[in-house]
Amino acid sequence: MRFRLLAVAVIVAVSALQPIAVIAQARTPQRPQQVAPGLIVMPDVRTKLEFALTTPNSLIVADFHQIDFRFGPSVRIDAVLVRVGAAQELVRGLRLQVQDTQRAGNPERSSYVDAEEIEGFAHALGSMVDLVKTWSAGSEQKMTALSFQSIDGLRIEIRESLRFQRGFIFTGLIHPVVTPFELADLTALKQAIDQAAAFLRGK
Repeated sequence: MRFRLLAVAVIVAVSALQPIAVIAQARTPQRPQQVAPGLIVMPDVRTKLEFALTTPNSLIVADFHQIDFRFGPSVRIDAVLVRVGAAQELVRGLRLQVQDTQRAGNPERSSYVDAEEIEGFAHALGSMVDLVKTWSAGSEQKMTALSFQSIDGLRIEIRESLRFQRGFIFTGLIHPVVTPFELADLTALKQAIDQAAAFLRGK
């Protein structure tokens, strides 16, 4: 008889604890569902110009002055002036913008050049113009390449071999758009950069 009463008491105690366990389980914070790992691409801001254009929680006034440059239908050069908030100082530089005609919607890809980089950029282009004038036919086993690259991924490259002489402009850090051009347009590119630099110096 004692054992039967003890068994009944245990059953009653367990039954009484079940609602408490259910309540405790309901109150226990559930672990959030695990998100499958993936690759997140964050924008890489390298230039003062881009940093100014993307400053959060501030009024940004940006002027884009297109430089007259017939370098092909898909290349645009702008002299850029940016003022952030109440700052008196202007952030200056260049934007080179290319449309990617190989992708749906022809998305634009831009590279920025800070004012401090323009002198080196123009000097490199001038050296390229002089070197290209002295090139002569070489051998099939040799190729000569001249290049300049800015902090933001703008790359100008000239390739010369026995079979061809060609220029390329790379725009954008990630999956850059590559636009070929004739070497005759190299002088025009140099003149456009000089024109943009003169405009920015006057501001």
